[in-house]
Amino acid sequence: MEKLSGKINVLLLVPTFDVGGTGNAVFTLANSLNPNKFNPVICSMRKPDLRAEERAKEHGIRVIKLNMRSFFDISVISKLSRILKREEIDILHNHGFRPEIYGGLAGRIAKCKGILATILHNPAQDIPLDYGFVIGNIMNLLRRIFAFFCEDVLVAISEDAKKGLLKLHFPSKKIKVIYSGINHNLLQQNKNHFNRENTLAKFGIISDKFIIGTISVLKPRKGLSYLINAAKIVAQECPEINFLIIGSGSLEKELKEKVKSSGLQKHIVFQNYIKQISEFYKSIDLFVLPSLTEGIPAVLLEAMAFGVPVVATRVGGVPEMIEDGISGILVPPQNPEALAKAIIKIYKNPNLASIMAKNARARFEKYFTANTMARQYEKVYEELLKT
Repeated sequence: MEKLSGKINVLLLVPTFDVGGTGNAVFTLANSLNPNKFNPVICSMRKPDLRAEERAKEHGIRVIKLNMRSFFDISVISKLSRILKREEIDILHNHGFRPEIYGGLAGRIAKCKGILATILHNPAQDIPLDYGFVIGNIMNLLRRIFAFFCEDVLVAISEDAKKGLLKLHFPSKKIKVIYSGINHNLLQQNKNHFNRENTLAKFGIISDKFIIGTISVLKPRKGLSYLINAAKIVAQECPEINFLIIGSGSLEKELKEKVKSSGLQKHIVFQNYIKQISEFYKSIDLFVLPSLTEGIPAVLLEAMAFGVPVVATRVGGVPEMIEDGISGILVPPQNPEALAKAIIKIYKNPNLASIMAKNARARFEKYFTANTMARQYEKVYEELLKT
């Protein structure tokens, strides 16, 4: 990448560049930066997803691959430092544990003008939950050490994430809060060719049903087992309600067996992937997020942007997104009864659901657009170059 006069070169480092999660957040940021001021490039430590690469290419964003072989492949440090020097990178922006550690070291070796890390969740809760108490605490200790010596700024994506950093004694003077955002326009594909009946037929669902949808990686902290328990309660009172779960993961077999043993095969449909995401949101009547912990979940932002009513658990940054009773309904995590009650309330009160959806859309427009996020990051980048 040539150093263009007057432009700031930014390298966005991710563990794996993919179409969901962190990869999607990084793509959104890169695509939303002011092209007159910034030159973004995405770097994937492991082999990137081909779909993510193609999408980045379509939008003129270059992707560099480090081809990291394993977590202990320390050769990526020298590889990355050479890339940072060769590409004349001004700002190194790390996303995730591996980038914070290996990227932080490479950035210091390459003498980048600014190094920052985006903290995607509350580390005091999420890391031990995902990796276990012992390994999780070791990971957080390493992150804290590297935050002191290798990062100039730590960006928490919610006030909840910031509280987690402070609880673990990360350097408070380095912490800023920038909410994640999405580009709603990029989600609007095939606007004029949408047909709800045809879309739902692909999943074996009749279009006159009330459809509750969720998109999630199928793993424990997403709380999908509690959603299935709630669905059993809902089905007893409102048998005309169907659930559509989009996603894959380690719990797929277990969750499907739970659906079968609960006698909910006619009520719950699983789908690994949906290409046109807008079709999903336009086909459902209610979006449910049953997670045990969260940051600022993109799927919830998408539902808000599409004007879909929301029921979600009161965890992580979710209460900063949804005002309970105003722009959605929040319930305690791991509580199928409360979740079922909220779902039935939305189903039986369409006017209330419509008002909440409009309020959520307005809140999205005010706080959580990609442009709002990008302008705040641009300010951080420019401040780093002044120090």
